Amino acid sequence: MDVDLRSEACGELKTIDEAFLAIVREAVDEENRTRSTKEGRIAADPKVVGERPCGETRMDAPIVQSAAAVVRAFGLAPDFTISSTDANIPMSLGIPAVTIGRGGPGGRSHSPDEWTDVNPAANIKNVQVVLAILLAVAGGA
Repeated sequence: MDVDLRSEACGELKTIDEAFLAIVREAVDEENRTRSTKEGRIAADPKVVGERPCGETRMDAPIVQSAAAVVRAFGLAPDFTISSTDANIPMSLGIPAVTIGRGGPGGRSHSPDEWTDVNPAANIKNVQVVLAILLAVAGGA
C-alpha cells in the first residue's frame, strides 16, 4: 500500500505522519489480538519511498510577483493556490519557487481519467505565457 501525505505546514506534516504510523501500529496490534495467530502474526513495515517536503513561497517574493505580472500582461488572472508539487523541494530549502499550471481547462488530476483541453490556439498562448515567465524570472536573477 502506498500512502501519500502532504501539507504546506511542516508541523502539520509531521503530525499527520506520526498519526498515520500510530494507526498502522494500532491496527496490527488489534488484528493480532482479535484474530487467530496460529499461522503467524501479521506485521507492518512502513517505509518512506519518497518525500515531498513542506514549504511555501511568500506572495511578495520577486518570483511570484514576476510570474503574476506576466500572466496579467497576457490578459489572464493569476491563480494563487497552495499545492504540493516538485516546487516544494526548493521551497523546503528556503529557495523561492512557483509552480506554473498546465494552462487551460482540465480536471481529475492524478487519476486514470485525468483530462486537459488540447485546443491548439490556447496551447500556443500557454507556451508563450510559460516562456515569458521563464524569461522574466531569469532576467530578475
